[in-house]
Amino acid sequence: MARVEWFDDLTIGMQFKSPEVHVTEADIKRFAAEFDPQPMHLDHEAAKQT
Repeated sequence: MARVEWFDDLTIGMQFKSPEVHVTEADIKRFAAEFDPQPMHLDHEAAKQT
C-alpha cells in the first residue's frame, strides 16, 4: 500500500484497516453535544421528525 502523507495522496478505492472500537449511544450523544449539537442528534423524538 502506498504511504499517505497528504490529502492529495488519497485515491478512490483506497482501503485502510483500523482497530475495532465499541461505540455506545452515550459516546455518540457526547460527541454530538460537543461538535454538532442539533436536536436530531441529541433527542430521540426530534430525530423521529427528520
